[in-house]
Amino acid sequence: MAKNEELKKENTQLIRTFFYQGDNWTKNSLSEMSGLSLAGTTNILQHLQEQKEILYVGDSESTGGRRSKQYTLNPEFCHIGTIFCRRKANEYCFIVQDMNLGNRILQSHIINSKHGTVGDFQSALRWIKKDPLIQYIAVSIPGVCSHGKIRSCDFEKLENMDLGARITKECNVPYVIENDVNTACISYARKEGNMHDIALVYQPKVACIGCGILIRGRLYNGEHHEAGEMKNFKKHEKSPKKELEKVISALQAVLDPQRIVWVSDTVKELDSSFTNLMHRNSIDSYVQSGLYEMAKDELLQLRKEEG
Repeated sequence: MAKNEELKKENTQLIRTFFYQGDNWTKNSLSEMSGLSLAGTTNILQHLQEQKEILYVGDSESTGGRRSKQYTLNPEFCHIGTIFCRRKANEYCFIVQDMNLGNRILQSHIINSKHGTVGDFQSALRWIKKDPLIQYIAVSIPGVCSHGKIRSCDFEKLENMDLGARITKECNVPYVIENDVNTACISYARKEGNMHDIALVYQPKVACIGCGILIRGRLYNGEHHEAGEMKNFKKHEKSPKKELEKVISALQAVLDPQRIVWVSDTVKELDSSFTNLMHRNSIDSYVQSGLYEMAKDELLQLRKEEG
């Protein structure tokens, strides 16, 4: 009996994964993609529909026979709260968003701050808490976080703070806290052709270069969550351009990724001859979409545990 229940959970999660990837699905297309029988697929669809996790959206176009019913992920099944801790020079900002599972921004709120304090972060949490459908919170910080605790951070007032504990106390929902450049790296890889080996380099005006590294489709954090923290390069270079070029050369030599994406608040052009370089003007949009992607991935895993 236990094995049957476990198999049922695995099959349900397999079908659920297709819905979390997006698009509309029919029973036939899901059965073909998953390798499950039509009867088994039908039972799973009925279960997910009863749970209001998916919705019937209409019939597919006729190909001569009976039209198939189409289903999609229910965007209002639950909501996601995101907090983007952004620093530009001496300006601190918390960009807070309330999103549905369809990647639609329902509400947004901006908290501008002189110092970027824990009190400001808690204000962001209280704003998110107003939506009773929030089931997951994703946060990006310009720093290093491990198990909810912030170590080094460009938001100096957040250093050594356990933000994870504050999220749990204030909102009582699961969360993820990730470095902003790592978050942007995940988003870029998915938006630009589902790339699996890339490095995204960001050079801010007021801090050291940061780098997000994706290896075989998985984010590489390192043993102490400090992979990509290029702290030593700035000590030896007075020229931001040379500093950036050295970081890119090192990444190329060590990783040889499919693509190296670079963003700089000071440098506009590079002399490097690397053919796999790609320039972007800002990481902001990638960070915000990356928060949604991370939260949706984590929600999918939570649903597996719930059954």
